[in-house]
Amino acid sequence: MSGAGESTVALLDSKLPFREYTCLGDWFVGRNHYFVASNTKESRREERYRCFVRDREEDLYMGLSMTPECSVLNTPQNSPIRFRLSYAKHEVVTSGCYLPRNLTGRWQSTGPGEAQMVINATDIRETTWRGYAAKTTSYTCLEQRGDRYLMAKLSVEGCQTEYVCWELVPRHHNIVRYRVSWALIYQDFQVCDSSNFRSGRVWKYDTLIADSPTPISCPFSGRFVFQQVGGSPLLPRIVGGITSSPLDSYPCPVRRTVMSVCDSERKLIEIDLDLCVSLNKDGHPIDFNSVTDYRLQCVGYWQENMLSYLVTHDPSDSVSRFRCWVYQRVSDTQIRLSQSVGAACGLRQTFLSSNYSESAAVAFTLTLRIHGGSRIRHSPCSGSPGVPVSSASPAAASSCSPSWCSLEGESDSSPSHSPYVAVIQCDLPGGTLGVISEIETTSPLFQSGGTCTIKYLIATLQSRQHATCESWPQPQL
Repeated sequence: MSGAGESTVALLDSKLPFREYTCLGDWFVGRNHYFVASNTKESRREERYRCFVRDREEDLYMGLSMTPECSVLNTPQNSPIRFRLSYAKHEVVTSGCYLPRNLTGRWQSTGPGEAQMVINATDIRETTWRGYAAKTTSYTCLEQRGDRYLMAKLSVEGCQTEYVCWELVPRHHNIVRYRVSWALIYQDFQVCDSSNFRSGRVWKYDTLIADSPTPISCPFSGRFVFQQVGGSPLLPRIVGGITSSPLDSYPCPVRRTVMSVCDSERKLIEIDLDLCVSLNKDGHPIDFNSVTDYRLQCVGYWQENMLSYLVTHDPSDSVSRFRCWVYQRVSDTQIRLSQSVGAACGLRQTFLSSNYSESAAVAFTLTLRIHGGSRIRHSPCSGSPGVPVSSASPAAASSCSPSWCSLEGESDSSPSHSPYVAVIQCDLPGGTLGVISEIETTSPLFQSGGTCTIKYLIATLQSRQHATCESWPQPQL
């Protein structure tokens, strides 16, 4: 039993007079939280002491005894006197700073409790669910320094305003990374000291995901065959449930598990776990009714702690509509992926993780289909200025010095192309402006008398170790 002589409980009900109790001590029995209180304004000894009981997992009800005995209290619902509680905001705090404008809206948190967040210019409202009961906490911005915001925490469970610090990393795509400090009782920016954050020696940010995200381009693309291993592997299914009419089925001797990021904007990951790749005698696919099993939208990606993270959105996922992935390109044609159990990637999760102990559900090994006409897309070259070239032949290009970026931009592994792939923007003699890619050094374009700007030039993956530049500037390979 622990003493708590300074705590008070005020009871106000339409059928009971106002009473104020001083807590004397409390203890726990299973889910029940018992505490004994004293009414200091009551002179009769038998009426002075009362026993209360609350459910630690359900805050809406509280039981009260009619005598000093606690043995009559089994649960809050089966008590002589029952109270149904509701939350009430107890104080209004005037804001002193503004939150970033691009944070306004509804968000899904991956932090403790996976709260739902509503953010406006000055306040953050956090709602967590305990069964069917919602608990709401409000935070009001008081002071800002850099990415850290001192905020007043207006909790519906306490009678005193607390102060916490939010560190908000600038928004990237549909993702905002953040962390929150421990709550203190004094208003001072020392609350934002690094030692006060709820972070151990090894830590990572929690994330806010836009509740209605806008799909973005995925960090990789192409058509891959893959293997999966883990406690919760993906299983074949039909997106949308039962079809309106039966699907025709034919015997298929060759099936593949395929992951594709091949739409024009690279915003959709399609996974087919039993794609039939067999052809009939006429060269047409046998299974023309093939249906994709999973369709995932990319909503954000970033790098942290030397790892690459991706968040996808799948409204049909029965576990979590958001999933976090750790990915890593291990070779020119291979990518390793690890899918999290829920919307958050675990602290120990890497691209090799495949079990629950590391917060992972399943791990994938993707292998690019080299002869399938697909490309591995890399991060575009940043800061590669165009170099004007006035030429009537490729030889005139040798005087320019474009910015080279090894394995950047788009690479093609098809052996039918020349050793180098150029992306060139040209003003043609007819006055039109064209963007031409995968151009050979012997192209008639260089004999047309046009003015060209070389955006970037790279070697194909197949020949980058052996290609010669001839009249082109030698790249830094």
